[in-house]
Amino acid sequence: MNAKLEFIAAHAVSLMCRGLSVRTSRFHSWRAAAPKRAERLAAREALLAGIGAIFEASHRRYGAPRSCH
Repeated sequence: MNAKLEFIAAHAVSLMCRGLSVRTSRFHSWRAAAPKRAERLAAREALLAGIGAIFEASHRRYGAPRSCH
């Protein structure tokens, strides 16, 4: 679905929405939510980097129960 929406963003919105059977309101809500999606992705990547650092600092000995406390 995201590939369709990205394609629509690059072309005529109403024509593309009609041709790809996507409501224009769905397209506009997807586009408006893009900054929040990017923010969540960045936060997730930062969290994973922190978890990886804890795991490496423990010399790869501890799993989730000990790394998170």
